[in-house]
Amino acid sequence: MKVLLIHPPNEVMDRTSHVFSGLGNVLPLWAGYLGVVLEEAGHEVTFLDLQLNQQKTVLQECNVVGISVTTPTAYSGYKIAKLFKENSDAKVVLGGPHVTALGAKVFEECPYVDTLVVGEGEQSILEAIQPSSRRIVSSPFIEDLDSLPIPAYHLFDFARYRPMTGMFKRLPFANILSSRGCPYTCIFCARIWGKKLRMRSVPHIIAEIKFLTENYGIREVAFFDDTFTISRRRTLEFCKQFKANFPRLVWKCSTRVDRVDERLLSAMYDSGCYSVGVGLESGNQRLLNIM
Repeated sequence: MKVLLIHPPNEVMDRTSHVFSGLGNVLPLWAGYLGVVLEEAGHEVTFLDLQLNQQKTVLQECNVVGISVTTPTAYSGYKIAKLFKENSDAKVVLGGPHVTALGAKVFEECPYVDTLVVGEGEQSILEAIQPSSRRIVSSPFIEDLDSLPIPAYHLFDFARYRPMTGMFKRLPFANILSSRGCPYTCIFCARIWGKKLRMRSVPHIIAEIKFLTENYGIREVAFFDDTFTISRRRTLEFCKQFKANFPRLVWKCSTRVDRVDERLLSAMYDSGCYSVGVGLESGNQRLLNIM
């Protein structure tokens, strides 16, 4: 089958482009992960990133159109679903954080969808694209992240992706997930990856970075994990392996202030880490306890 994956635009940012023009774009990894699963199953995959080019013709010949939406992009995604439903015979599949959070309610918001994918889509996408009546498909969280193949990075034009102004040092740039899930219970977080932390092994991460450097010449890696340093042992091993394999690359991550110490930060810096993002939600301990 011909499968078209679409990353819809953020209409809020479009209407205020003079404010958000510096926010940049990073690789939409969902398309890479679903793309490689579909291709390995013999399907022909095309990817359209409407956050990069909104003038490009959206309506294309395909058997299935897959759209991933967050809450800010949900209604632009719904418009795309309507476009395909009213002008083609393509099956419309919708997934992403917004769908995972709201489930069947999305059918009420968008009657043009055939199938909803709730949760991680790698194990359910092949079922989701099959002909069927309206339904929801889901699967358990993937326990062994090392079982996932390297994303279909060839779907992305690396030259067109760059992070927010001032938030990178070198290009080309790649964002990577080395874990999914978070054991913390912050009340402001949707935790779409679940409460159980699942981590990739250091060799598996290093292999992906090697693939990216050899095939796309990347010079910087950003980890989009919720809390990269949650395993001190894994972080120290990663620093050792990263420094040995990529002495000219730099990297960055996000974590919590209570998951680092002086030795760990020193090892991270020594291996090429130049930025660590932390959340400073409040300076009031009572409010922090509530969160």
